[in-house]
Amino acid sequence: MGENIYRRQEEGLEPLEGAVSGALEVGRPVIFAVLTTVAAFYPLLLGSGVMGKLMRNIPTVVILVLLGSLVECLLILPAHLVASKHRTKKSMEEKRTARWLKWFIRRPYAWAVDFCVRWRYATVALGIAILLVTVGIWQAGWIKFTLFPKVESDFLKCRLTMPAGTPVERTAEIAGLLEQAGKAEADEKRSEDAPSLLKGIITRVGKHGRGHGPMASGPLSGSHLAQITIELLEGEKRDVTATQLGNLWRQKVGIVPDAEAITYQSVLFSAGNAVEVHMSLDDHDLLEAAAEKLKEELKTYPGVFDVSDSFLPGKDEMQLKLKLTARSLGLTLDDLAKQVRHAFYGAEALRLQRDQDEVKVMIRYPESKRKSLGSVEDMYIRTPDGSEVPFNQVAEVKMEEGYAAIERAQRYRVIKVTADV
Repeated sequence: MGENIYRRQEEGLEPLEGAVSGALEVGRPVIFAVLTTVAAFYPLLLGSGVMGKLMRNIPTVVILVLLGSLVECLLILPAHLVASKHRTKKSMEEKRTARWLKWFIRRPYAWAVDFCVRWRYATVALGIAILLVTVGIWQAGWIKFTLFPKVESDFLKCRLTMPAGTPVERTAEIAGLLEQAGKAEADEKRSEDAPSLLKGIITRVGKHGRGHGPMASGPLSGSHLAQITIELLEGEKRDVTATQLGNLWRQKVGIVPDAEAITYQSVLFSAGNAVEVHMSLDDHDLLEAAAEKLKEELKTYPGVFDVSDSFLPGKDEMQLKLKLTARSLGLTLDDLAKQVRHAFYGAEALRLQRDQDEVKVMIRYPESKRKSLGSVEDMYIRTPDGSEVPFNQVAEVKMEEGYAAIERAQRYRVIKVTADV
């Protein structure tokens, strides 16, 4: 807009007339150029989830800046150029620069444009060749690209996951070994006069903090979980990176046979796991086998570490199943589950008010019967008509390993196999 107004004024039009004429000439293409760019960024506003919230900031700023600049160039800039024409006089340096620029436009630039037009097929071929070379350099890996680069932190974190049901004492014991390895590694190769890399260390047993990245899981709790956090000396005061220290910590600990998973984190923020594969199958046993096979395959790649999956075996549990005879008696699995729960956990009969407290009165089996799993098969189940039948005539019970958690993605039950690079 400014260039066209300047050109019209250079042709001899009055400042106001040149500003109006120059603005009207290029106003329409400028408006549509800005609006098409706004339209290109608009779909980013429609993103969902955590990543959508992060990406939404980009189009919001870009669209507002574009619309603001459109108002500026249509309404404010022409008025400024009208006023500046009266106030300023060209210096010798400005005149010399203008002459050189006009000479460049009329001689070398005009010659290049004329040459490209006359040899248009060669020009197009050269453009395509440059495009192919550029794409080839990128695809060959010579030009690196990272959308969300990892930002190093001054904290090292180690997350320990033991099998579900592990006593908190055993989890604390393994966490203590990890803590000692982290302390030793932080200052093992430091000279005596060098400041300590370790500023502090916190070990939490029974909980995992929130992960990093937009797809990170929230805090988790359980006696089988522990997290060790090491605070390091500030980055500008140490000659080793947090990533290097994290790798040394990993090597120092090695393999812990009892642990389900041990992961190390040395970054402040990342976009998520470097490798994350969602596997889904109706046959859960086959799905577990496939996840294990994929993990073994990933471990064969150099540079891939912290290979793990999201499946965590649960505790042993009693699983009840109705027999065909139960259907004929009108029993449902819900009836069976409620009666077993009432027998062992208790059924609320009434509530009593005692001073300011409310006391629940529960009816259940005596403690001696609640200690034995065999008591389930000895109990009687009440049918809808009020009669009672032995448990083993209408149902069967077996001990099986349950699930600590069931994950789903896009409405499918999945196991996530993850790894870092």
